[in-house]
Amino acid sequence: MKPDTFSKILRGKYDMVKKDNLLRLCVGLELTSFQAEELLNSAGYTFSNAVMTDVVVKACLYNRVYSPLRVNWELSDNNAPMLFHDYKLYNPLYD
Repeated sequence: MKPDTFSKILRGKYDMVKKDNLLRLCVGLELTSFQAEELLNSAGYTFSNAVMTDVVVKACLYNRVYSPLRVNWELSDNNAPMLFHDYKLYNPLYD
């Protein structure tokens, strides 16, 4: 996630934040499925049982699966688009 996107979330500018970015944040912060639902609701989103990405991410959070690589694998296994593209660990020394 780009730093400016994270900054918008911190400032409550949810109308400018995509749901996928919030889902990434939920995984990165290792939220419970309940906490993730609260965050999504505060931004006007919710988990949908009709969207496979939502189903898989919610299940991962419920089962405490927080590895972005594992979440991507679960999404791929269920024919859903991956959330973490070009995944790499953030290192502030390279900013």
